[in-house]
Amino acid sequence: MKTMVITGSAKGLGKTLTEYFAKQNYIICALDKSADDLDGIVNAYPGIVFPYSCDISNVQQVKDVFTGIIQEHKQIDVLINNAGIFQQDKKFPESDYACIEATIDVNLKGTMFCTYAAAEDMVKREDGKIINIVSRAGIVGNASGPAKKGDPMRLGDYIASKHGVMGFAHAFGRELLPRGVYMTSLCPGGMNSSMSVDWGIPPEDLIQPEQIAELINFILKQKKNILFKNMLFIPPHEWH
Repeated sequence: MKTMVITGSAKGLGKTLTEYFAKQNYIICALDKSADDLDGIVNAYPGIVFPYSCDISNVQQVKDVFTGIIQEHKQIDVLINNAGIFQQDKKFPESDYACIEATIDVNLKGTMFCTYAAAEDMVKREDGKIINIVSRAGIVGNASGPAKKGDPMRLGDYIASKHGVMGFAHAFGRELLPRGVYMTSLCPGGMNSSMSVDWGIPPEDLIQPEQIAELINFILKQKKNILFKNMLFIPPHEWH
């Protein structure tokens, strides 16, 4: 069985991915800030899902956790960088500086830390796949649905963090390519999640988390003669 690491596994898309790939013949190393939040998934998939407490914005925690994963499971075949936060809906000059710092720390730096930690093992074996869950916000400057007042959501810090992930993926993905490691960045538009509750859009008109899981599964099954570099996919009403 191959070993997959998924960050932000306790809820939302991360939980869906963890449950989906636990049924696809993978050993799942489920990372979240508190491993206690993973108890339900771990109990549902004993011997398949293994919990790890990890604040991905803390580089030492990331190093220690990934070292432990290698020791316990021998290798990392797939990393899904899913963990991310969205904390505020404000005009950028009005933003809370602590929120800006946290958003960059988790969304950008956390993705980089986990990628470096997983890639070290993958490069040694000249094999591995890294999937970044980025967002439409990594490509366009005005993302997500309308705010309650009907204005576009102001996501300056979130968008900056996701654009940073795309820049990192372009650079490091190219560096990894000749070493046998493939990186894919997925940029979904509006997804049916807790974040979309106040958008006023019917849930069935949004991307479903299960669809993203199925897309990743398709990508992972492909031979090495094809590389999915960046993929933007949106609900039809988000055409821009």
